[in-house]
Order: sequence, then C-alpha cells, then structure tokens
Amino acid sequence: AYGRGLHPRLPVLQCKNNIDYRMEQVEESAMSILTMFYPYLNSSSRNYDEQLAEYNALMRLINEYQGRHMITKLRLYVPSNKIYSTQRDTFYSLKELFDSYYTVGKDISELRGINWLEPKPLTITFGERPITVISCEMSVSSALSYERVVGVLYLDVNVSEFNQVLSTRLDKDETLFLANSSGIVLAHPDASLIGTQLLTANALTAVNKSGSSGMTVNINGERMILVSQKLAATDWYLVMTVPHKAVFSQGFFSLDMVRLIIILIIISSFVAALVVTYNIVIESTLIRINTAIELLENGELENLIKNQSPVVIDRKS
Repeated sequence: AYGRGLHPRLPVLQCKNNIDYRMEQVEESAMSILTMFYPYLNSSSRNYDEQLAEYNALMRLINEYQGRHMITKLRLYVPSNKIYSTQRDTFYSLKELFDSYYTVGKDISELRGINWLEPKPLTITFGERPITVISCEMSVSSALSYERVVGVLYLDVNVSEFNQVLSTRLDKDETLFLANSSGIVLAHPDASLIGTQLLTANALTAVNKSGSSGMTVNINGERMILVSQKLAATDWYLVMTVPHKAVFSQGFFSLDMVRLIIILIIISSFVAALVVTYNIVIESTLIRINTAIELLENGELENLIKNQSPVVIDRKS
C-alpha cells in the first residue's frame, strides 16, 4: 500500500499518470490504425472482389491491435457503399452512426479529433451478455473534402480495466474512482456505482476547484478528505476519498509507530555517542604520538621518559 505516512496527493498523482499513459497508448493505436485504414476508406471501388480484398486487409490489421493496450474491441463505421458495412460485428454503416447523432441532437462536427466516450453497455460476442466499455472515438476525413467523414473508429476498453487500476495499492479506507465534470461515476472498484451521482454538489465544486489539493467535504453524511486530478486526455477527474477520521485519528500514528520512532531515536543517540567517544580517543592518541615524535626529534630523551608516553612504553615492551 502507499501508506498513510504519504500525503493522499501522491497515490492520486501516481494513478493519474498510470491512467494517462494507458489512454495515450489507446489514442496512439487509434491514429496508427486509421493511418493504415485511410487508403481503404477513401477507395471508391464498387468491385466485389476488390472490396472483399479490402475487408480481409482491414480484418488483419484489426486483429493485430485487438487485445493490446487494454483494447477489448474495435469497431469501424464505413461508407454504406462498402459491402462489409452491414457486417455489424466489426464493421458498421456510417449512415447508422449519423442517424444516431441526429436522434440525440449531436453535431457531426463532434466527431473531429479524438474523443473519449463515457461508459455504455456493448455486446462483444453475439449471444453473450453485454459488458460496460469506455470508448476512444476518432474519425478520418475524405481525401477529397475535409468536411466529409469517411470513417469513424471506436476502440472499446472494458471498464474493468480501469477499475483494476483504481483498486490497486490502496489502504482499506481509501477509494479511487473516475468521475465526469457532472460528478457521475465513470469507473469505480465497486462496479455497481458506475453511472451513479456519487459526488454531491459541494464535493463536485471541490473537485473542480481543488486540482491536486486536498479538500474536506461531506459525502453521504460522512466527512471525507477529497483529492482530485484532472486527466490529460479528457475532462474527467480522478478522485480519491479518505474518511477524515481515518486520517486524523490515533491510528495515523499508532502505538507501534511511536515505539519504532523511539527505538530509532535511542539507536541514533547511541551511535552518535560512540562516534563522539571514538573521536575523542583518536584525538588524544594522536596528540600523544605527536608529542613523542617531537621529543625524539629534539633529543629530549629524559623528558620523553619523564612524560611516560604510552607510545614509548609500547616500543620498549
């Protein structure tokens, strides 16, 4: 575990960097895939054999990426004149996507760039129960017109991949989760909380304003220390909550910890005393040796014997 001796900002920052890196890998995969898909998506051929060759080439590329960098499934929306646009497992018709945008009042321009979409159920294999995925969306424009979209790629990541990252290396009282700017939970070690409004208005305000600072807020009637970090790829927040009483309680500096500190202080004091004593003995010995050498060089043997230097006694012995 990270340990209570560290400020809660540290595990939040470490987890944020982990998630940012993983999301960046997915985004880079999307760009690489669409770069390779570009000539096929811009092909105007209606020949059956040529389109079948396109399909086989696209499937080979898709199979290379599926399962890498948390990617659970790839979906590609293509022009409806492609014979494989009705496959509806990996390939879908762009018209279907555009219609769904119009239905919910979204603008097609929102397809531009790279977008991260909030969790939704998705059937990965026909006949099996849907899983909840977080998707990376990226579009590609026509070679003839930037305004015309000829393909939209979705890289779907099982939300359990995020949940696993959020549940590792934490103390039992600490909780890490992802939330959007409205306070809706997007990923949580307790998957049943995904989609719920876990953050109150007060807590959400703290998240949006605090950045990496710790804030004390009330969540479900309990005082909590809340620390947040905004992700690099999207307007989502990584949030940690720790019960206020767990941080500012006797347990924070437990009896065992106090004992350990006392033992370390005693040991350090003992070692320091030994070092001081050793230095005094060495210094006294060096002084006597230097005195004996000076007396010998001056030929003052009688004074040397009279001083009874320990060094002279050792030599005579």
